[in-house]
Amino acid sequence: MATNQIFSTRRSHRNLLASTSLARIPFSCGVRRSLRLAVARYRIQITVLMIIAYSIFYARSRIMTLRSDTARVPMLVSTTLDRLATQAALYNRGDAPESWISIGQLRDDVLRDEFSAKRREALWKRVRAVVEMNANVRASERELRAGDVSRVWEWIGNLGLVDDTWAEGGRRSGVRFSLGDQRRDSFTPNGRAVMPLENGQGSNEMEKRHWDEGRPIY
Repeated sequence: MATNQIFSTRRSHRNLLASTSLARIPFSCGVRRSLRLAVARYRIQITVLMIIAYSIFYARSRIMTLRSDTARVPMLVSTTLDRLATQAALYNRGDAPESWISIGQLRDDVLRDEFSAKRREALWKRVRAVVEMNANVRASERELRAGDVSRVWEWIGNLGLVDDTWAEGGRRSGVRFSLGDQRRDSFTPNGRAVMPLENGQGSNEMEKRHWDEGRPIY
């Protein structure tokens, strides 16, 4: 062993000898030492590679998110216009107190499955830009039932298609009946038959049945 690989220290009145030779160093210790020295030597290059890898991953994630949002916009616009047309048709029939819908309420209804506030606002901004360019939609300021003033959308286009769709849906729901003391068969919208009712007095009353679409109408 060379003398320049040995050094001595004095602790508590004792002389301690230590060696810097790597001839008999344990394998695990040698691996750890080599890794530590490599990281210390190439720390700048390793940092740059980590930044590049993170940037690539983030850019890829953003591109995929933008593509997904772009594909969702047409469907969200169509859903929004359907809700506005339905609200206007209900108002014309006397089934709704107003013909317009608050933009904030409509946003929370259409984007009910989107829980990220940032992504929700980005999506609605693109949907709003398309809807407000539609000639069948009128934007205005109205006072809500709670007393707040809000920006609203109102459908001013043709309602014939909505009425035809409801009429067709009513024919498909199929309520068959006969007057007098004959039997009456009713069918629910899902096609299941209801037990016929007998009327011994010969009354011609018709039983009204209602069902819920499963989504709120403002």
